[in-house]
Amino acid sequence: MKKSGAYLAWIHMISALPRGVAMFVVAVVGTCLGVTLAIVGIGIPILAGTMAWCERQMKEDQLRWGRWRRGERKEGREANPQADISADVPAEEAGERPASGWKSWFVAVTRIQGYRAIFYNIAQFPLSIAVFCASVIVPAVVFGLILEPLAYKVSMYLYQFPLYFDDDVMRMLLPPLSPFQRALTVAGAGLVLLLFMAPLMRGFGRLYDGWVRLFPLRNEGIAGAFAVPRLPIEDEPQPAVQFH
Repeated sequence: MKKSGAYLAWIHMISALPRGVAMFVVAVVGTCLGVTLAIVGIGIPILAGTMAWCERQMKEDQLRWGRWRRGERKEGREANPQADISADVPAEEAGERPASGWKSWFVAVTRIQGYRAIFYNIAQFPLSIAVFCASVIVPAVVFGLILEPLAYKVSMYLYQFPLYFDDDVMRMLLPPLSPFQRALTVAGAGLVLLLFMAPLMRGFGRLYDGWVRLFPLRNEGIAGAFAVPRLPIEDEPQPAVQFH
């Protein structure tokens, strides 16, 4: 794992909450509308479209965390061309022609991959909240401890109030120290915790990456229901060359 793994994992976890909210809302609303309106027919394309969108979001998460796992910095295809092999290929590029009619919608809603994608989009919501809170609270606590001497000086200058003065806990833990020395001691503890913050962020990243890897990429997803392969074109027989 590269040194940038902790920072990239922190960025991914910070962006996991707004992304998770959108994924959760679309998955729940689309599924509810699709199932309830399926009796009148219009719910079938709604459910199929929800499955396709959820599958795309799931694959984007898998590719993003896969690049992080391999220590790649770039987000483009040039970073690792092999990472996108399992992605769905458009019908025009794959030599396929799109299917038409209601049959394609019915085929789409019967694919198990679509329901797995909906489950992923819903179930990852509480995990995204957990890793977002951890990625915010842990650095805030560590840097808050490091800045305790500055907070002591500001408190004394503005309010004439000494921190850590006549506090029962501080008198029990650090009785011979003055309030400012106690602030320095707390800052030292924050510096020690700072050394463990990067491994902790990588640990949270591995936790989320392990969840994402429970839903492996498939070569053919919901997009496969809307495209059928063309018939192979047989090569015309070449006339044999006769030698006289």
